Amino acid sequence: MRKIFQLALILLALQTVMSCSTNEYKRSNNNLESGFVTPPDSIQIGVYWLWISDHISKEGVEKDLYAMKKAGITRAFIGNIGLDNVPEGNVKMFSDVWWDILHVALKTATDLNIDIGIFNSPGWSQSGGPWVKPEEAMRYLATSELRVSGPKKINLKLDKPTDFFQDVKTLAYPVSKEDKFVLNTTNAEITSIPKITHLKRVFDGNKKTGIDFPKGDTFTIDVTAKEPLIARSLLIRTTEKKFKANAIFQVKETNGAFRTISEFEIDRSNSSLNVGFEPYAPVVVSLPEVTNKSFRLIISNYREGSGLTDLVISSAPRIDLKSAS
Repeated sequence: MRKIFQLALILLALQTVMSCSTNEYKRSNNNLESGFVTPPDSIQIGVYWLWISDHISKEGVEKDLYAMKKAGITRAFIGNIGLDNVPEGNVKMFSDVWWDILHVALKTATDLNIDIGIFNSPGWSQSGGPWVKPEEAMRYLATSELRVSGPKKINLKLDKPTDFFQDVKTLAYPVSKEDKFVLNTTNAEITSIPKITHLKRVFDGNKKTGIDFPKGDTFTIDVTAKEPLIARSLLIRTTEKKFKANAIFQVKETNGAFRTISEFEIDRSNSSLNVGFEPYAPVVVSLPEVTNKSFRLIISNYREGSGLTDLVISSAPRIDLKSAS
């Protein structure tokens, strides 16, 4: 009887704990849901409030702010932005009318308890303008390269990578011995499918010369070396046109079939400087070491009018973006 009584107490205790846990879980969920439906004043929800292409009015900013308040927004940052595809309005920034509208916006926001911030200059950059001198502006590192043979004393002048340029540092380092082992028109036969003229330009080491892809969606380059090459890296430089395509690099087996050793994407579709100071920098692919005489590059799904200026199959090991990340 005592054991039964103890068991009943344990079951009762477990049931009580489980009931409390379930109720607590429900309360927690209800609090979470209500926090989204009706955010408390302690929760700050902020937005960018963009005044587009000088199209603003007193009535418009008041309606915007009341709509923000209704949606639970308690903080807004005003940005005066111009869009190319939107005709300019009549309220120019810093005009008397613009200041009046800004005053209405700040007063209305104060009445609604909405915090207001303002970009410190027009445009997306928030810190640029004609008042910033070139030597005071944000800058990036650019490079200029010159290869020399030694050992010997040299007196040379490096080309400036850009017109407005400030010297930072000159670096000299020994080049890998494997760097000179590359395939070109002197040690390999180069063909393409479909066949095009001036294909040799892709292998002349001059990034100012190149080819445009023919019509279609697939272009194949075959490189057959006179002697076997240990391939460790691939460098591809596109023409300075927006470019995005898929690529496959293969080697030829003894049975005549081609084996894929690397698949990758060539993406130079964004030429904006915010992606890097050299928007059309070469694409470098690190390859698993392979020794062969016959190599094939297949490029597909490319944009008509795009093309290549350089293709370098090298014995030198290189680090590609994926390996470095």
